[in-house]
Amino acid sequence: MVRIHFNDTALRHIAAHRAPDREGRLLHRTSNRAYRERWFRLTGNLLFYFRTNDVGGLADATDPLGVMVLAACHVTVFTVLRALLALILCNCQMI
Repeated sequence: MVRIHFNDTALRHIAAHRAPDREGRLLHRTSNRAYRERWFRLTGNLLFYFRTNDVGGLADATDPLGVMVLAACHVTVFTVLRALLALILCNCQMI
C-alpha cells in the first residue's frame, strides 16, 4: 500500500468549495462491518464523506469525516434509477 499525504486544510477547502461531480447519500461500511448512512461528494478522484443531519442531508460541508482517493479504482454508475449510484472500490487509499 502506498501512503499518500495531504494537507488537511487543502482537503477541507476542496470539500467545501469545489463543485462536486456527484453527491448524495450512500451507506458506508464501518470498520466493525456495520453500515451508516453518510453524505458523499465525488470531486475529481476524491470521494469525501460527511455526517448527515436529521433529515438525511449534508450536516457540515466544511468538516468531512474522511476522504477516499479513487486512484486505481473501478466506479460503476447504474442509471436504472436516476438517483442510484454504486461504487465498487478495490485497492483504494483511504485517509
